[in-house]
Amino acid sequence: MKLLFSTLALSVLTGLTANGASITYDFDELAPGTGPFTDSKGGVVAMFSSPTDPGFGVAQNLGAFAPPFKGKFITNGTGFPIDISFSEFLQSASLDFATDNLPFVSTLVTVKAYRGGPNGLLLATLGTPGAIPPGFNFPQGVATISAAGFDTLVISGAQPGLAVDNLTVSTVPEPGPLGMFVLLSGLACYSKTRKSLFGTTE
Repeated sequence: MKLLFSTLALSVLTGLTANGASITYDFDELAPGTGPFTDSKGGVVAMFSSPTDPGFGVAQNLGAFAPPFKGKFITNGTGFPIDISFSEFLQSASLDFATDNLPFVSTLVTVKAYRGGPNGLLLATLGTPGAIPPGFNFPQGVATISAAGFDTLVISGAQPGLAVDNLTVSTVPEPGPLGMFVLLSGLACYSKTRKSLFGTTE
């Protein structure tokens, strides 16, 4: 039995590390403009939109935001949520954000992960405050969220402006060929053990 459990554990570990991918959307190849759009990277299609279109779109960083912001970014321009839906289930996401700098207004940016769209099953919520980098005027930060099996992100903030760059997502790993082989071998071993111990037939 110890051999059986060791075999099954090995199959799980092998499978979990097989085919997960890290994909980054940096928006630099997109033309500035407003309205919803789709972007495909690494075989994963992402649709970006906002309930307040046409205030949402792609803009050029002309030096207002500190690195790691560079090139182009997405912005809602209004403070209302940015919705991002993906063609595959994901397990984690991270993004660089910047907000407006109105006094006495929270710089907190909230990221929510859903399965089944913005009105679907809420899997995780994360709030991250921004801080103004030295030599710049706008609060910035990095938000990271993990929730196995989400397909939608909703990003929002209290400030009337929100910018996002360098969205990196990780796909849900799938069992690789070796993991599947070891798992099937373990199941066969389990079946044989049951037969020899209990005289059962499958």
